[in-house]
Amino acid sequence: MIKKGKYDCIIEDNVLTLKRNGKDFLSLPASASVNKVFSRFTRQTTDENTIRFSSDFETMTFDLYDDCIIVRYEKTFEEKTPIFQARIFTDGVRTVDLKGIDRAFCPQPRNNGGKNMDYYHRLPDISQNGYFSPCLLSFSIGSPYGWVSFGLLDIPDSKTCKMDEDHSVLVESCGGNKVIPQGGVYRMPGILITFPEDEWDAVTVFRNKLFEFGLYKPQKRKFTELPDWWKNPFVCTYGDQMLERKVGQFIDEKWVLEQVRIAEEEWGMKNINLIIDDSWQPPHAFEPIADKNRFPDFRGLIDSLHDRGHRVILWQTPLFDKITNGFTTRTQRLGVLTDYEYKSPYFKSFPGCYAIDYTSNNARQFIREVVRVLFGDEEGQYNADGIKLDFLGLLRDPAVTRSYENPEKGIGMRELLLFYEMFYEEAKKVKPDVLINATVGDPRFEHVIDFNRLHDTHCGVIEKEMRARIASLGCPDLPIDSDGALMFTRWIKAHYISAALYAVPSIYYLKQFHDFAKYPNGSYIYGNPDHRNEFSIEQKRQLGNLLQMTKFRPNGRVYMDSFGNWVLKDGDKINGMTIKGETVIYYPTEENDTGYIFTWQDEVIILPLHGRKISQIDPKPKKDYFLADYARDRAIMYLEPGVVHTFKNTDDKISINRIFSTKASLPAEEEPNYMNW
Repeated sequence: MIKKGKYDCIIEDNVLTLKRNGKDFLSLPASASVNKVFSRFTRQTTDENTIRFSSDFETMTFDLYDDCIIVRYEKTFEEKTPIFQARIFTDGVRTVDLKGIDRAFCPQPRNNGGKNMDYYHRLPDISQNGYFSPCLLSFSIGSPYGWVSFGLLDIPDSKTCKMDEDHSVLVESCGGNKVIPQGGVYRMPGILITFPEDEWDAVTVFRNKLFEFGLYKPQKRKFTELPDWWKNPFVCTYGDQMLERKVGQFIDEKWVLEQVRIAEEEWGMKNINLIIDDSWQPPHAFEPIADKNRFPDFRGLIDSLHDRGHRVILWQTPLFDKITNGFTTRTQRLGVLTDYEYKSPYFKSFPGCYAIDYTSNNARQFIREVVRVLFGDEEGQYNADGIKLDFLGLLRDPAVTRSYENPEKGIGMRELLLFYEMFYEEAKKVKPDVLINATVGDPRFEHVIDFNRLHDTHCGVIEKEMRARIASLGCPDLPIDSDGALMFTRWIKAHYISAALYAVPSIYYLKQFHDFAKYPNGSYIYGNPDHRNEFSIEQKRQLGNLLQMTKFRPNGRVYMDSFGNWVLKDGDKINGMTIKGETVIYYPTEENDTGYIFTWQDEVIILPLHGRKISQIDPKPKKDYFLADYARDRAIMYLEPGVVHTFKNTDDKISINRIFSTKASLPAEEEPNYMNW
């Protein structure tokens, strides 16, 4: 028996059995299959840190650490061989055996009508088929003996990676596009096995191990170092487009300008990052060409918005291009368009959409031309400030296509990374502060985008915070765009309080929220009239205040304690927090600095101070109700709801403990209706 910090290990009949507290809790057969041919290993060496199995052409190694196991498999081929499928921990009979498995966790949100319990499906699937593109490439299974996580140490040449019905793990599905030359070696992506405390700890442990083994290098700037304009609230046209049935080729310059007017006049927002969503261009065209019938002077529109203090972010679908819009596309001219046509039910309304081959020799030239038009400041260029990349879950599947010019550059998720890296590099050459907005879950993709969008949700604040928790643990230094679709009036307060700490909030509805969505016949989709609440101008301005406060957020990483309760930490120092989805506070980071408080609560609240002082609250508390209790490191106050309050990190020499010690005749304090305590 080999004893390690988090497990003991025994090997019998080519099966590793891991024990905890003397009881078996996980068995793994030392076997793999490539193209449905199973390995037949003999154990060669065993010591305290390594177990090695081999056959004539294969090796499988288990490197044992105190808190994890790394599994490597490789196979030499005598003849040129295309790789179709590669699985691990299966010998055709035995597979992963977690004793008493009763839970699982997969950090990939899916577009499935809002069933967020898919995170806990019994068969975790980390394929590129959900909103995170890609998701964290690690999943977890659990039993009464604890959790076990399986992660990929290498980005796979595959779109699909999952635990199958038989509990084997499908690591790569390449469709024969990955070809091993005669005498060459196929190396399966390495597997990292860890033993987290729970499913959320699993995300952190995986990221930390990638860093420890030199596979991930944090390189994002602190929040205060970001361009100031990045911190302005995102205002996306998509929500109002949905309600007005203007998704697609139904918005024009006049409609966009009206949205901006509403943001300025009704919401009181001075500077916004306007996302012009689906579609300013012809249907699903990645060709950077505005629809001149609806936007006759697109550059002029963007310039006018710049003059008003706003920035413009353009929506795009970069993995495919539509060739039936009446012109020869750049993808066709440069030869980067494939014969892989999208034919899902959605694309029945958009025929002629074909995948772009980012392994093509001309792929970088294509991207270079696109970003020059989008972000350049010369004649014929739009001078936009950023891009919202969408539909990345539709990465073409190498299992069903052969349309790769240079598959050795990377297929599946490696092609996705190839696209991201080329796009990021070329866009930054044109405009260094261009904002690239997309959705990733794995930290090895952190460096290729600027904002991590939580994407569309369909089941409320809980789903949004689940995604934010995954994003903040997996890519903690990447700013989060909270997204705003779908959004109902009854979700607003809780959602935007938390988003003000973990994200730069996005508002997708300026006129009314999704409570008022209608069918084509005019009837309401959501029939309960109690759920349809008009948002008044006053309420819009209150929410606008909160959205604009986030530019003052201090540095730090966010952590979710529970729904509605988030903490912002810079090392061991707490720089911000939310309380019950009702109050958010940004703490001053230095003496005499300014802090910020926003609350929806029209009652007395108690705020932890975390070592700060508090004075000069502006505007003043209602009825001058304010008590500083430094002995208990808290303040008690009654603030005007919907208003941003500032305060100073200074001591006004008045606090409860001083009052009680110096004024014995002070009448006993009445017990107010305290909140958050």
